Amino acid sequence: MPAGRDDYLDAGRLLHRYTERLCQIVVKCATDANGLLLSLLGEPSASSARESFDRVHQLGAIGDEVRRRFCETFVGFRHRLVHDYEQLDNTLVHHAARLLLEQAPRYAAEMASYTREGWEHTEVPVRLRLRLG
Repeated sequence: MPAGRDDYLDAGRLLHRYTERLCQIVVKCATDANGLLLSLLGEPSASSARESFDRVHQLGAIGDEVRRRFCETFVGFRHRLVHDYEQLDNTLVHHAARLLLEQAPRYAAEMASYTREGWEHTEVPVRLRLRLG
């Protein structure tokens, strides 16, 4: 994806749709990962995507900034993409996609760290080990 807004805007509809779809998939995968973690820990399912990020944050799996970005920016952005609530401005899409490129790796790293460190040092992985065998 072009880093510059003008380059992105000039890139054409195919890249715009590709970017929108990838953003949608990344946010959905993160939401699904939240649900899997909650399930493995024997926690009740989240009732919404936003709640899933709040819940994994409460567990200590993700930090404040990642939770805030996903809850306040990316979940709503994904809903707008999926449900076509409105024609999205490509400047907004570019901005959200650039933020997601920054935050998605942080989310993945924090979740990986939580499961890796927790597996060795906390009571949480004991529950995971019991469930996974």
